[in-house]
Formats: sequence, structure tokens, C-alpha cells
Amino acid sequence: MMKDRFTYHQKKIGVFVLFVFVLMLGYKKMFKNTINEVGRYFKNTAIKKNEKGIRQSILNIQKEIYHLDDYLGEGDFQEHLIQQEILEVITSKANKNEIIVTDIKPTHRYLENNYSIISNTFTLRGSYNSLVNIINQIERNFRKSKLNNVRFYKKKNFKLRREELFVELVFQNFKHSS
Repeated sequence: MMKDRFTYHQKKIGVFVLFVFVLMLGYKKMFKNTINEVGRYFKNTAIKKNEKGIRQSILNIQKEIYHLDDYLGEGDFQEHLIQQEILEVITSKANKNEIIVTDIKPTHRYLENNYSIISNTFTLRGSYNSLVNIINQIERNFRKSKLNNVRFYKKKNFKLRREELFVELVFQNFKHSS
């Protein structure tokens, strides 16, 4: 008889070993895959949260670039054509406001590190209201370059025996040079 061969203590150890073996087998067959899938789930949710954060960061950077472009003027412009574009805008608005362009200074370039600043200066003559009106229109509607400085001054016209009002407009563009 087989029952009598083993003592109570040996049977208890055998049942314990069999129980541990069944636990390991159950872990390997059932729980291991579940635990791995739970780990993958938490890892993927962390990646998804990180992606949402990255998307939000990208949107914030795009908004910041838009605001900087709005403040500094468009960064993507053709340097040799910007003065012509500014002049076209000024003359189109000057005809409506009875303003005369009296002087156009050559384009000034300033280079520092990887950035270049391109400045264009125009002098206009007209009445105070018409000059202020054109300055307002340019500031609101012209996005390619930013109006950086406005200086009013009077000059005596000896031929007409009266003082004339002038305004000097300085437009600037910032460009990243590589």
C-alpha cells in the first residue's frame, strides 16, 4: 500500500510543493500575461499624456511665433523687395490722404550674430491729420514690415512762405541669417 509508504509530514511537504508548482504554473499561464498587459497599459497612457503635453507645447510655440511675427514683421521676406513693397503701400494710401513722399533713404542693414535688421526710412509731407491717418492705416494693415519709429518735424518753405509738416517713418524687419 502506497498510502502507508509516506509519513504525514512527507505528505504535507508534497502537498505544499504541489501547491507551489500549481501556483507557478497558474502564474505563467494566466497572471503573467495580465500583469504584462497592465504594465503596457500604464506605459501607453503615460506616453499618451506626454503626447498631449507635446501637442499643447507645439500649439503654444506656434501662437508665440505668430505674436512675434505680428510684433516684429514677417520673418520670411525678400530683402531686395521689401522697400518696394513698403513704398507701394505708402503711395497707395498717400494718394487718398493728399500726402507726398519727399525722401526715400537707402536700405540700412545691421548684422549681429545670426540676425540681421533691415531698416527702410521714408519721409512724407502733408497735414497733421492726413499724416496721422496714414500712420494708423500702415500700423494696422501692413504686416510685412513693422513701423519702428515716427518723427514729426516742421520745415520752413521760403518759396511758399509757410511752414510744412513732415514725418519720417522708419520700418524694420528682422531676419535670421544662417
